Amino acid sequence: MPLQITSAEALTKDSQSLLAFFGGFFAFLSLCFALCTVLCYIMRERQFFAYTLFFGCTLIFFLSQTGMGRVWFWGGMESMNNHIGYMSGAGLIAGICLIGQSLNLVNACRDQVVIVLRFIALAMIPALLYFLIIPSDQVSPGNIRTIMMLGLLVAVTVFLMTVLAAYQG
Repeated sequence: MPLQITSAEALTKDSQSLLAFFGGFFAFLSLCFALCTVLCYIMRERQFFAYTLFFGCTLIFFLSQTGMGRVWFWGGMESMNNHIGYMSGAGLIAGICLIGQSLNLVNACRDQVVIVLRFIALAMIPALLYFLIIPSDQVSPGNIRTIMMLGLLVAVTVFLMTVLAAYQG
């Protein structure tokens, strides 16, 4: 992208449109989180807890990754922003695992997949504690890459389970 010299008015206009987009995006995630929290409280079903965890961690993850969390909530503390992003990423993976466990999939391998998803969801607890306790300068990209690749594998697996459950009616 080439460097562009612009006026202060154009820069302000571009910044305001981005803030409006982020505001709408975060309002949508907050609404989904609030709705799932109310449904979880009223229905007391594990599936709604999974959705609540998913939307809550997604909201926090995107707040930390876009930098809006530092603007709106926790100030200019970069290490705190990194820790919050790492911990919410681990929670997001756990939420996807819990959603995958609650799918009504009729398949011979369903029980084995649910056991693996339960193991990965429980494995995110030590990962979350690791990101909470370890100083951010000691967290290596290799550790993050391993956990994020695991998250991608879980997301693809749950997506395939959802497609199969939808195909089965």
